[in-house]
Amino acid sequence: MHLYAHKFEAFVAVVELLKTKGCRHVFGGGRKLPALSGYSKNLLKDGNPWCIPINLLNRNGKRYVLVEVDTSEYKNRLSTRLLKQPSRDFDWQAALDTLEQRLLQNSLSWPTPYINHVFSGHHKRIQHPRPPSDNKAFIEASSLQHWADRIDLAMC
Repeated sequence: MHLYAHKFEAFVAVVELLKTKGCRHVFGGGRKLPALSGYSKNLLKDGNPWCIPINLLNRNGKRYVLVEVDTSEYKNRLSTRLLKQPSRDFDWQAALDTLEQRLLQNSLSWPTPYINHVFSGHHKRIQHPRPPSDNKAFIEASSLQHWADRIDLAMC
């Protein structure tokens, strides 16, 4: 993940803001997208593996995964999903493995039919803050706060 730290600084910062709003951070880290036969989007143009950050959060006894996909090498920039654990004995590992495979098969677009099926009524796409047009790498602190507020509201 050290190769991608600059791309996900805002994502890390928003998770920190969520902790101040009563979320407990259970787990977080980056996952390399798997190599799938016939699909090449698991690698960046420079040959490094494509990684996505995933954070498991607990809020009021409910578990959520906040996941982001950096698509800066393509037309769409960033996209964030909040997935709520649908049942007590839910297998996050299997669900995330399948999600990653489907992301690749959909050319780094969210696999909406899969998400609707597995997380029926328990998921939300969270709009990512838009950076100023003159500096695409910068997100203002107020924008981060609004992003955290939207995530927090989606958890209620």
